[in-house]
Amino acid sequence: MKICRRRLFLFETLLLFLSLIVIEWVLPWQLMRFTDSNPEYSDPLHHFRRQVSGENQLRAVGDAAHSNNNITREVARVKSREEMREEGLARARASMRIAALAGRNLTPPTAHDKDIPAGTVYRNPRLFYRSYLEMEKIFKVYVYPEGDLPIVHDGPCKDIYSIEGRFLHEMEHGVGRFRTNDPTAAHLYFLPFSVTWMVKYLYTPNSYDITPLKHFVSDYVRVIFTKYPFWNKTHGADHFMVACHDWGPYASEGNPFLYNTSIRVLCNANTSEGFNPLKDVTLPEIYLYGGEVSPKLLSPPPDNGPRRYLAFFAGGMHGPIRPILLHHWKNRDNDIRVHEYLPKDLDYYSFMLSSNSNTHRQNKRKFLGMQDYLP
Repeated sequence: MKICRRRLFLFETLLLFLSLIVIEWVLPWQLMRFTDSNPEYSDPLHHFRRQVSGENQLRAVGDAAHSNNNITREVARVKSREEMREEGLARARASMRIAALAGRNLTPPTAHDKDIPAGTVYRNPRLFYRSYLEMEKIFKVYVYPEGDLPIVHDGPCKDIYSIEGRFLHEMEHGVGRFRTNDPTAAHLYFLPFSVTWMVKYLYTPNSYDITPLKHFVSDYVRVIFTKYPFWNKTHGADHFMVACHDWGPYASEGNPFLYNTSIRVLCNANTSEGFNPLKDVTLPEIYLYGGEVSPKLLSPPPDNGPRRYLAFFAGGMHGPIRPILLHHWKNRDNDIRVHEYLPKDLDYYSFMLSSNSNTHRQNKRKFLGMQDYLP
């Protein structure tokens, strides 16, 4: 297996979005479920406290050699780790609220102001900067070790689905500061299967039957929630998958909670195909010829440098919006370069780096950077 060791330039940005979902939604929701007195879902909090403190006896279901006192101490130890995680998230939220107020000029400037990013792309630059710092400080992901190569723990590192494999390899073999081997300390849990490799090894060409993909996902999630307690605590709300293949959303239908509750990081971010912007995350598709990033993209021109074009688009004629775009703008304005298929003598990267706005998606699945998706 070839390990791709070049660090992803989108890796930390994606983790930032995932950490924001955790801080603002997943774990607060989990805590509300934990404290709910509805017996269908959980015990009342005071009942659990009695169990931990020994006011109620804990019954050993597993190994009879362990005494009730040992089990009680083990539950208390795990609970302590969860409490430490919750306290860290509470401090992060408080810090981000202060940064948000500062972003609205309600607090005096600090010594770190020079490091805060600028630009209208940020709704609140101070909040964005603080959330990034908090992510680097506390955010942890647990990668499930279950599964065998090539479908699990591996993925494509070149061609059109390279971002899927790059993320998998960065999580599995990268520097590892966001990965933890202690599942009780994790904020999110990663399901490290590759939908692209499912298509390669499980799908029958030209059959258009993706049932084998759904069965694989169903079986993998079943192994996870049978062996570990974390999936059942939130019905998968603090679990995520990454898929760049178009069939990623359909493969996730193998488990209803993965489809409806878990975080799906998808290149195919079409709401018509099940993408839910309230919980899912978009992932830009990148075409890496031969597995290497173009030197033009590694050394882009300065942000304040001149750009020849106002906007650039290139993509095939499909969906409801593209025909309208091409009808109104194709060959109409030299400042807005709109193409259906880019001629071979023109370079994608040069157009993207020379444009103020890129709404380019695909030309026979070519390069996609940090641009808007058009259906």
